[in-house]
Amino acid sequence: MSTKRFGDLLREHRLRRGFSQEGLAEKARISPEAIGTLERGTRRAPYRSTVVQLSAALELDEAQSLELEEAASRARARAQAGAVREQQATNNLPAQMSSFVGREEDVETVRALIDEYRHVTLTGVGGIGKTRIALNAAIDLLDAFEGTWFIDLTPFNDASLVPIAILSALNVPESPRRTPLQTIITFLKDKHVLLLFDNCEHVIDSAATAIQEILLHCPRVHILATSRELLGIPGEKTVRVSTLSVPALETAAGLTVDDALGYGAVVLFVDRAREADSRFEFTQPLVATIVEICYRLDGIALAIELAAARVNVLSVGVLARKLDEHFLISLGGKRTAPPRHRTMRALLDWSYELLDEREQRILRNLSVFAGGFTLELAADLFTNDESIEESSMLDLLGSLVDKSLLQFDSRSGASRYRLLEPTRQYAREKQRQQGEGDRAARAHALAMLALVDRFASWAFISDARWKAQVQFEHENWLAALQWAFGAGGDVLIGQRLAGEFINVLYAIESSAEDMRWVRRAIDSCDESTPPSVRAKLEVAQVICSLPLGRLLTAQTTAAAERALRLFEAAGDPLGGAVAQTFIGEGLIYKQSIAEGESLLRTALATAQAGGAQRLVAYITRTLSIARALAGDLDAARALMRVVLEMYEAAGCARQQAMLRVSLAEYEFRAGNAQTALDATVATIDSTREYKLLYYLTLTLNNAAAYAIALSRFEEGRGYAREALLLASGAGFSLQFAWASQHLAAIAALWRLDPERAARLLGFTDALFSELETSRRYTEQQEYDKILTLLSREIGRALDDLLREGAEWSAEHALEELLKI
Repeated sequence: MSTKRFGDLLREHRLRRGFSQEGLAEKARISPEAIGTLERGTRRAPYRSTVVQLSAALELDEAQSLELEEAASRARARAQAGAVREQQATNNLPAQMSSFVGREEDVETVRALIDEYRHVTLTGVGGIGKTRIALNAAIDLLDAFEGTWFIDLTPFNDASLVPIAILSALNVPESPRRTPLQTIITFLKDKHVLLLFDNCEHVIDSAATAIQEILLHCPRVHILATSRELLGIPGEKTVRVSTLSVPALETAAGLTVDDALGYGAVVLFVDRAREADSRFEFTQPLVATIVEICYRLDGIALAIELAAARVNVLSVGVLARKLDEHFLISLGGKRTAPPRHRTMRALLDWSYELLDEREQRILRNLSVFAGGFTLELAADLFTNDESIEESSMLDLLGSLVDKSLLQFDSRSGASRYRLLEPTRQYAREKQRQQGEGDRAARAHALAMLALVDRFASWAFISDARWKAQVQFEHENWLAALQWAFGAGGDVLIGQRLAGEFINVLYAIESSAEDMRWVRRAIDSCDESTPPSVRAKLEVAQVICSLPLGRLLTAQTTAAAERALRLFEAAGDPLGGAVAQTFIGEGLIYKQSIAEGESLLRTALATAQAGGAQRLVAYITRTLSIARALAGDLDAARALMRVVLEMYEAAGCARQQAMLRVSLAEYEFRAGNAQTALDATVATIDSTREYKLLYYLTLTLNNAAAYAIALSRFEEGRGYAREALLLASGAGFSLQFAWASQHLAAIAALWRLDPERAARLLGFTDALFSELETSRRYTEQQEYDKILTLLSREIGRALDDLLREGAEWSAEHALEELLKI
């Protein structure tokens, strides 16, 4: 067994790999200073997660990684023993019984702030990890102070006992001639010490008074506090502790084990799972499920620890499925944990009981929102609640933010509030107990209708308004539909939401799930359904068909024609123009260009007369595509530039990005593949920023096609694989077919795997046939090139391979495609 010191072993591996300290620091994603202190041994011991990062960066094999971890364990044991011996008389910090992972950067931040400021307060929701961060920062600062004292205020429900709690922690007796606070100040007056006040929120006024007096009269004392609410003392430096980092759900499928361990929430889950079950192994098949668990737990440290502890009795898959409302907030912890940390419910009870009655009621009712909400939506929710004035809503929300029960975020460009999922589930349970669920759900659905009404005109929606009021409301829309079509709901509200939300707000993005809700709404219609509501539902069905690649099907055409008749019956010319637009668009893609253009021009005249600028822009864009399909690229470009100018004047950059994809396609048709590729790649970041999933998939597919045409196969494969995974996850069938063909082209033209390419081509042929559509110019020229090559390479066996691929399921095709 090796007995080398950790720092010496680290230096040996670094030098063997040829890294400087700075180079290793960059690769391991830690600071160069940390590498230096670890090698010198001036830092007491490396954190376990730091050792994992260093092993990965140094590409150590299993034996070398184990040797490094054993050296780190010895260092930690020496540090703990040394702390007990050397600091016994100068601190009372509680021993840590579990490893500390995922928060090293937070500790470094707190340490730096304590050096600069005399008072630092960590705030955040209960269970997020404030105490562990503060304790580890205090441990790292032991040498910087004469003494470090931990003052746990949790047991003291009587605010007047706060000074007694401080005296007890300092082991200072009360004086008969002085008040407890005067005794504290006398004892600390000339001392250079750090006081760690933990859990101040329930005695916040008394704690703030005591801390302020200590700071005022004891100039060498530093204060580190944890509280779910700010203390509000002059000079207080605040650190709002965020939840642990969690991967986005849509990226989970593509993450490796090493990728996932770059996120604090995953590291914590894996560490605690191993503590609970020594046989637990974090393998590739578990990555997506563990990411889902951490995501659903919102990266809250305590919730993750409580969930991970159950892997000794539940598989990870079962655990993920059981994270319903009751199971999540009832998860139990260790008997030795503080009472408020033994279950999520106990933790949330603690916070809830500190609220006044009105704050409790608001919190309960805000739980109906899914995915967050704006100030306007919150005000709409309480429109019929006479006890909540609209003018006081901002102050009430601010109070819940201050108490760390509500999150506020404006980083995305939109000012939004959100309940973390455990808090939301707890508040919903309280809401049901109070019998408020149905009333709140109806108010929520009506608030969503009010949102639609704010955008009911056909005026442009600028990017600023889109981000602030629309972009993030899809989850709320789905939640409102679930209520409306459930027991005790209101079907007419659901029908209106299903039709109008898609028509007014999500005309550029929809999914297979949206289509299911629209069809459910259509199926619920009867003779009592107003014609205008039914017409909007038919249009919504057409809109949902666009990203699914089903615009040209007989079913979609019939829906558009039914919508036209219903709008005419309802006396709604603008609605009729919308229906005509989709009928015309279907015709031009079926190569009935003259007939389609005629219908589009009729719809355009109606839209212009009605001042429907958004509809005017969409129709003009479609006429541009018609001209391109007819081979008139000059006219196509001119019309598209007219639409670009309209969107530019209205501040709609997201639509401009989409139009530039079409202009790039025109360049490719003109033989300018490099220009087309450059223009397309330049729009990818914009479509990501605006979360335009369908257009991102389309853009990636086009970029793949242009790169393949330029024989840049590696680049094309990257674009096509991402498009494939996005299309597969969202149910975008046409985009899935395009991405499949692009990868088949790579298999044939670059990888020289003609048989796999032939089977994949057969699969795409069958998929295009199922969608009742044909290949467009870009895909057709690529298809012809592949078919010519395969005919030469395979000969007579080609037809058999094409038929074999045509029988493949989408799932099997995906497996084969990812092998390319």
